[in-house]
This record gives sequence, C-alpha cells and structure tokens, in this order.
Amino acid sequence: MGFIPTMKRALLPLLALTGLFMTSAAAQERQWFHVLTYHLNSEKSEALFDKTFAEAVLPGLKKQGIGPVGVFKPIKFAKKQDEPERQRCLIYPLSSPTQLVTMSENLSSDSAFLQNAADYLGVEKDAAVFSRVESSLLYAFEGMPQLAVPAKAGHKARVFELRVYESFSEMKGKLKVQMFNNGEIDIFKTVGLDAVFYGEAVVGKNLPQLTYMLVYNDEAHHGEVWKKFLTHPEWDKLNKIEQYKDTVSTIENTFMEALPYSGIQ
Repeated sequence: MGFIPTMKRALLPLLALTGLFMTSAAAQERQWFHVLTYHLNSEKSEALFDKTFAEAVLPGLKKQGIGPVGVFKPIKFAKKQDEPERQRCLIYPLSSPTQLVTMSENLSSDSAFLQNAADYLGVEKDAAVFSRVESSLLYAFEGMPQLAVPAKAGHKARVFELRVYESFSEMKGKLKVQMFNNGEIDIFKTVGLDAVFYGEAVVGKNLPQLTYMLVYNDEAHHGEVWKKFLTHPEWDKLNKIEQYKDTVSTIENTFMEALPYSGIQ
C-alpha cells in the first residue's frame, strides 16, 4: 500500500547528510510528519479507499499509538477554482523516522488490519485504486515542535489549507524556516492564523521545501485573517529584513475538508 514506505536502510544516511538528524533531548521532542497524497482513479476507488482507511488503516495505526491521523479531500474553495481532483491526503505525526519501518512491519502482521483491508490489498490491475501516491517526510519546526489541532468554535465543518513553499536553494530554504521560527509563527498566532503543523521536508518532491497546514472556520474567515497578517506591522518589519529576501520561489496551496473518519476535524 502507498502509505507503507520502502525507504528502510536508505533513510537514516540521507537524514544524516541533511544535518537534521539530531540527538539532543530538545530535538527528540520535535515530531516528524508523514504527508501522503493519493491520486484516486474513480468514484468507486474513493469509496473503497474511505472504507479501508476508516475500518482498517486508522484502527491499525491507533493500536501502535500513531495519531491523530488526518484524512482530507480537496474542495473547491473559491468560485474561480477548477473542480478538485479525486485525491485523499493523509497526515500523521511520528516520534522518529524509524517508526515508519516498524509501523509497516506491524501492519503486515496485524490480522484485523489484513482482514479489513483485504479488498483494497487484493485489487486487480484494471480496478487499481490510485494512479500514484506522493509521499513527504517532514521535520517539525522548533517554533511549533508538535502537531496541534485548534479547538472548534462550533459544529460546522472547517476548511483546512495545506501550503507548500519551495525555495531555489538549500540556504534560502533554511532561512525561510528560520523566518518562521524567528517571528512569522508568532504573527500567525496573533492574527488568528491557526496552524496544525509546520515541517521542513527531508524526503519528498520539489526539494527544498517546507509544508504547513492552517485551519479556518470558513472562506470569509480565511480572507479576514490573511488580511490582518499582510497588514500587520510586525510582518512588515520581518518581511523587509534583507537576509529573508527571495526565500520562497513557489507557493502551492490546497484547500481541503476532513473526511468523517479523520482523526483531525
């Protein structure tokens, strides 16, 4: 399955090369985040995916103490947007990269998981559930070392936004992370831009990049809080610091809603 990684032994040397595999007590408190995007093939595929993840995958991960596991689908957020693709986005925190390996091994020996996921695991080629799966491994920012789900203001479903910032060089990517840690996260909090997580990509596509997730009450709330941020005097000061110039070359954002069985709502 797409959420079971194949990195294994190759993973740890790669992390060591990045300079991010730290052993201090403070570093160990920072979580890792696994973000996966499934590109699904049909309405039938969506139904099988949701059934399998609700009844097999999330319960199997919960047994291992992994969670909360967020499962989202893209939505048409603005009138000018195209209709969203058939996708599912899976996001969950880990205590270390090696947990990816043990997670995979534990699922493969979990009889309840194997039984409940049998239709998904045994699908034939002409009924493939997805065309591809994209996977990223992120290391939490020092400014927000743990995943956190802001409390809901009411019973209405919320809007989640996954934002990916790419940089044209490794140094500029590091400086953008530093910019968040040295003030941008605090400004977000001040204006009401509530984050679920911030992470620097260690493994994934379009490196160097960082990824974070925000949550809004609705479309009007999105516009309101971003206006506050862009006009905030502290952001104006931070954004004019010379070393932070051109730290982001491309921004990709996706608006999503949580599926009913998602552990993040």
